[in-house]
Amino acid sequence: MKQGEKSNNGIFEFVPRQPKHEEPNQLDILMKMADDGDPDSMSQLGLMYLYGIEVEQNFIKAYNLSKKLADEGHPISQFIMADLYREGNVVPKNLEEAAKWCRLAAEQGLADAQFNLGISYYLGEGLPKSKAEAVKWFKMAADQDLASAQFNFGVAYLFGEGVTKNKAEAIKWFQKAADQGLACAQYNLGLAYDYGQGLPKNQVKAAKWYQKAADQGDPMAQFNLGSSYLAGHGVAKNLAEALKWYKMAAKQGSPQAQLSLGNFYNFGQVVTKDITQAVKWYKKAAKQGLDIAQLNLGSCYYFGEGVAQNLTEAIKWYQKAANQGLAAAQFYLGKIYYYGEGAPKNQAEALIWLQKAAAQGHAEAKKLYKKASKP
Repeated sequence: MKQGEKSNNGIFEFVPRQPKHEEPNQLDILMKMADDGDPDSMSQLGLMYLYGIEVEQNFIKAYNLSKKLADEGHPISQFIMADLYREGNVVPKNLEEAAKWCRLAAEQGLADAQFNLGISYYLGEGLPKSKAEAVKWFKMAADQDLASAQFNFGVAYLFGEGVTKNKAEAIKWFQKAADQGLACAQYNLGLAYDYGQGLPKNQVKAAKWYQKAADQGDPMAQFNLGSSYLAGHGVAKNLAEALKWYKMAAKQGSPQAQLSLGNFYNFGQVVTKDITQAVKWYKKAAKQGLDIAQLNLGSCYYFGEGVAQNLTEAIKWYQKAANQGLAAAQFYLGKIYYYGEGAPKNQAEALIWLQKAAAQGHAEAKKLYKKASKP
């Protein structure tokens, strides 16, 4: 996972420390002061080389500027050494060594190092896995107003990881991070308002926070903002705006947005009806495992809409959706086996899937199951 990315449960992973931005003439001065041995300038320049900010990325220069200072106890240089060992740049990859340098910097109060040490504990990388230790270090960094740490601390409270589950505390820390402009925190604050979880339900405020996160490119926020415009929740109903945000999220790989975009093309809402385009977006979402997209794609193959009719493909996609428990897909699969459409008739298989769909209240499945069950 790259630095600054989120894991599947929402926790931010290793986030780089950002050096100060320097004007061209100030950069020359910084380099001269570093050459003269000024520790602060050397560490600042080391960060710039580490991440390739305003200079060409150069891990060797980052190492050379940092090693001696790190040994002497300079926290930012220790942070740089931790990064180099964690990523295996210049030095052999060594997570234990990375954690060692990170701890040295964290114990001196460097918020970014405290945060990364928390991540090491959370993932069990170079240290024994410990949610409680992770939360302890997230809290230290969060108290120094590091937005990513505030978010992680909020996630810990939301799921009860290392702390007692507490939605109110989660919201408090999401708010702090959101106020600093962290998109994922803004999105989660939007969710809290949207569904009334830890906050009074308020779709206007939900849309506001979705908008802030969506403007920063968060695909989940873009999808939810699109859905707000589609339904007129918290904003005036506007299909063109819904389509705009769905497109943005779909292009970033959001399966829910890809499904919604496919529906726009399928039903000719705002855009000219184009089932070939619908199939394209259904397929993208279906390949990511979204059950309704798998159902829709299966139906396109079943009826030959937007693609050449192909009952084998239809069965394949219905099967995937049915396996996830989608009643409509279970019904179509049972119907196919009952009538022998694209597959040999199979009474036993038909009954299995029709019964599953009927048990979920699918009206047509109930009727066909009753018919199929007759001797």
